[in-house]
Amino acid sequence: PWVPGEIIFCWETGGKSPQRTWTVLADGTGLRPMYPESDYEWVTHEAVISPDEVAIAIMGHRKIPGTKAATTVVGTAVSGANPGQETAWGPSGTREKPTGLGIVNLRTREMTIVGQTPSGSGLWHVGGSSDGRFAVGDDFSRSLYLIDRHTHEMMMLTTGHKETAGDHPHPTFSPDGTKIEIQSAMLSADNRSMNICIVPVPESWLRRKY
Repeated sequence: PWVPGEIIFCWETGGKSPQRTWTVLADGTGLRPMYPESDYEWVTHEAVISPDEVAIAIMGHRKIPGTKAATTVVGTAVSGANPGQETAWGPSGTREKPTGLGIVNLRTREMTIVGQTPSGSGLWHVGGSSDGRFAVGDDFSRSLYLIDRHTHEMMMLTTGHKETAGDHPHPTFSPDGTKIEIQSAMLSADNRSMNICIVPVPESWLRRKY
């Protein structure tokens, strides 16, 4: 959306893709993986956040095979609270390797993980402010986490958005980086219907100087 003729796209499979993210120029040249992923990486939900950067989720939602925790996992459909647990997806998506909210620089091709929840599903749908200050992500419980990219401090911004919701929060920053739009079933009588909600970035974070 910022650089004319530059296209970012994904290979959508409904789960783990062999190579999720791609970039190409409008004239058909320059086709390459945007973030070349390994078999053990479950990459998803890319979001272009600035002229030079794309946020991605490197999932850590699955237990490590052969561990005690892996024997008690109960999976759900994608609309539920614990999707993506089918063994057919292979060895990807565990925390045996680094996971979290990654930021890919399109110019240098470098990727930096800016944060991850210490437990649970890990971050899932991700985004960031175009000024490079903040990143944001939701998790399987529909909780929302804000990350200061300069300090790597992370806080839970809001929770209680109902795991029965018809969809997930999918956070997106406002152009000025001061507010985050999400969808939520928190106020829905049927526990599924989604409302558009605006979550402000805390003033104390906006006032920070680096």
